[in-house]
Amino acid sequence: MVSNARYLRPAIKTRAFYNSEDYIRGTYKGVPYEQSSVQMMTTHRGRYAYRMWGIRSLKPRYTFKGRVLLFSSPRFQNINSLKITTKSFSRSSWLGFNETMIRINDLFDSEFYVNAVNPQDAYDLLTPQLMAEIANIKNYFGNFRIHINQGMVYVAIGKLESPFDRAYEAPLDRHKIYQLTDEYMNVTSKMLDTFFTVFL
Repeated sequence: MVSNARYLRPAIKTRAFYNSEDYIRGTYKGVPYEQSSVQMMTTHRGRYAYRMWGIRSLKPRYTFKGRVLLFSSPRFQNINSLKITTKSFSRSSWLGFNETMIRINDLFDSEFYVNAVNPQDAYDLLTPQLMAEIANIKNYFGNFRIHINQGMVYVAIGKLESPFDRAYEAPLDRHKIYQLTDEYMNVTSKMLDTFFTVFL
């Protein structure tokens, strides 16, 4: 026991912020959509008074870094906040307070979390066919969250970075810009085709 040490309760300040880039808004196969690359981050600053320690600041932490897609689907008009999340996705970001964790079956629950305001919405929506399609999406995109709320479908795909992020590595010419644009739109088209097919 150290009798001369003075311990003060740390005063920690947390800030959350985000930025987005490469925003696209358009219509794909007759369906309006929006999508963008997004980064969400939290920072913590605290002052700790231990005998020989001064100010200690904790490094920023990404809670999400990837792509976000938004589109409307009339078939989900009556669903009030239902989320399907891969277990590799950060659970600390975008959680709702009024949602209940739903258990569907052992196989699906081993790969996904399901949260809903109304549990019956989850049981009605997640048919065996839809669960199989969502499992196939995971094989391609890895970690993601699907949030369905009153006819809107929000998709967040973690670690799906923009090819334009590589633009800082070398000087760009017109040919390179076209190449990066084509690559960006190819990934976007795959994303739209995949989620439109399943959720429209």
